[in-house]
Amino acid sequence: MISTRGSPGYAAGLPESPPCPVPSASSSPPECSGTLSSLLSIVYQTSIAQEYSASILELRSGFQIVFGLVHVFYGAGMYLAWRLFRKGYSEARLRVLWASSALCILASLVATLQSNPHAPLAWVTLPAGALLASAVLTLFGMVFSGILVWFHQHHRDQIGLAVAASLLGLVAAFIVRAPLVIHLGNSTLLVVVALLCLVPALPRAGGWLMLAVAVGVSLVPGLDHRIERLRDTTGRMEMHSYLDYLPVEEMQTFVPVLDAWSPYAKINLFEVPGTPRLGGVYNYYITWIFDSEPDRRRQLLYGFIEPDDEVLCIAMGGGWPLLAIPVADRAQITGVEIDPVVVEFFQDNPQYNDNLFNEIQVVRAEGRSALETLDGPFDSIVIDLPGSPATQKENPVEFENLLLTAEGIEAAFDLLDEDGILLAYLLPHQIDSAYAAAQASGHHVGLLIGPAAGGKGGRYRSVNKTYALFLSRDARQLDTFLGRTVAQALAEGGIVIEPNDRELQDLAASPVSTDDKPYAQMQAYLGGNVSRERRTGTFGTVFRAARVALATLALFSVLAVLLRGRDNQERKHLVFFFAIGVGMVMLQLHLYARFRSFFGDPVSTTMMTTLLLFLANAVGSMLANRFEARTPRWPARVLGTLALLAFTHVAIDHIPFGLENVAARFLVAGAVIVPFGVASGVFFPVGIMRVPMRTYGWALALDGAGTFVGFLGFYFLAWDHGLAATMLPVALCYALAALLLTRS
Repeated sequence: MISTRGSPGYAAGLPESPPCPVPSASSSPPECSGTLSSLLSIVYQTSIAQEYSASILELRSGFQIVFGLVHVFYGAGMYLAWRLFRKGYSEARLRVLWASSALCILASLVATLQSNPHAPLAWVTLPAGALLASAVLTLFGMVFSGILVWFHQHHRDQIGLAVAASLLGLVAAFIVRAPLVIHLGNSTLLVVVALLCLVPALPRAGGWLMLAVAVGVSLVPGLDHRIERLRDTTGRMEMHSYLDYLPVEEMQTFVPVLDAWSPYAKINLFEVPGTPRLGGVYNYYITWIFDSEPDRRRQLLYGFIEPDDEVLCIAMGGGWPLLAIPVADRAQITGVEIDPVVVEFFQDNPQYNDNLFNEIQVVRAEGRSALETLDGPFDSIVIDLPGSPATQKENPVEFENLLLTAEGIEAAFDLLDEDGILLAYLLPHQIDSAYAAAQASGHHVGLLIGPAAGGKGGRYRSVNKTYALFLSRDARQLDTFLGRTVAQALAEGGIVIEPNDRELQDLAASPVSTDDKPYAQMQAYLGGNVSRERRTGTFGTVFRAARVALATLALFSVLAVLLRGRDNQERKHLVFFFAIGVGMVMLQLHLYARFRSFFGDPVSTTMMTTLLLFLANAVGSMLANRFEARTPRWPARVLGTLALLAFTHVAIDHIPFGLENVAARFLVAGAVIVPFGVASGVFFPVGIMRVPMRTYGWALALDGAGTFVGFLGFYFLAWDHGLAATMLPVALCYALAALLLTRS
């Protein structure tokens, strides 16, 4: 137990709450419940988001949407727990919350498996699944808040340790979730999470028994495939009609050869009997194929490659684009693919793509990090994005955007030989800012347009074109190749054409995408700078709804501060928790965006940055009592906070790329993240120590509201003003929180 002395006299800042009540004999500490609730909450959030991505074809931004909304439900749960426990902690009520969480998790899994927008009962299953998932997140918020209520009422001096234990649960979740979903399957993992919720819901002997049951279930072979049979696949075959090279009549007789979960999506591979075709499906949406016959359009576009060239191909999928590369020896090709499941499958089963992945040089990484770490030179570089699951129109802001920035183009040219050519094969939502960045690069630019790879309606819905963007230092060489290619394409029916003047003018008006503004294409799509036919309909609707949600929640927060705060001191508590909610989530998202290429892929980035930030927060939480007893004066507190945040902001720009050792990358990132992470970890537990019980529920509700406001605010600021601009509200929020914590 960490002892602390009360610190009276907080008239100008957050006042200290009344002395802790003496623990009753019947009260027992929640032990490790805080750690367990945090661990299971994060695993559930990410797993249910991935489950919905696999169930609803149109949901491509599942992780971001759930990550944002979870804070609203979590905040609501913390408020409800205050209503439930404010007159006294009840162990029986906490057990009921745990048991209710388990039941809702299982029900949400079943509802999600049935949540197919093509099914007759979709109008029932879709909202039911969403409501059940919301209930689970609310219940987890209630559990966490109930635990804090116990410490607030009985051992306020241990609140820092309780928060630190909860943060360690978050760290554990981010470490174990990816390997668990790959080896157990997402559906099985959700079942295990439900069983683990019953461990603290039962008496001690029953809890140990349920833990043994959860472990046993995780060891049942093939369980995930049996659960997956519950998934409603009504109407899913119609999505395959978007590919003219994979006709729907052939798809109806496909033979599955792989059914697995990757860290990014549910993935299925299947072969079409009697044909040399293999299909790759992410979340039941076909995104690439392997065919022993090369794609004729790519053969024309790759015609600048010579037989003796060393070639780099980014986003190779199952390898089909590589067959169009006319090199003499496959060993001359270096292929980059982000999904480890795809790479491992083809390396272990070479018969499915003609041993291709065992003959080329395979790099498993996100594309931009590959550009930063590979050694050149390459005679030719191909970025082949139409087949990537992350490039579908429903989610145009993930993964590949850093490949198409001005700095990304220069990183590619650093690896390119002096007379080499760079080709970016793109979809409509990518071409605008990429073309603008190419024009601004100073290199010679060429553009060819072709119909989408599919038949009627294109490969993806509302996508009727693909774009081949060429860059070279040698204008004559590039013009000669383009003229030859267009002439040959016309002779074959015009499968590739040159853009007209109107389209070039449209593209020239687009904003340039940079590393600081990698989402610049969103300005073009949502700001009306491009023709209507190339705008993203689904994401545009989500964007407008998000603006309404942001305004609504911000208004709610202001009204809560004005109406629920009985005096200025209570209003300061409410503003404090709202500020740290906004600041923390915006800092997290900023770190994810800035470190993604450094760590190599989104999953590793999320895991590493979260682990470092929350470990540092845990250390800060453990120091909360020391800060409580020796709060520095306001200039030192505010300026110290801003100085540490400024160090983080500046240091990110100087991190060294090219570190192959994972431990070295972890240490470098730690040196950047940990200093401010420790300082920011002090705020929440100290705020909980000082907030009076009558304000506790609304304070935590506003903390949840603040995180959602920060989540949406981050993207709007990043799209309009760049990533660097997102650090300004972080600084303002933490400076305000530091000011409110100062002593009179």
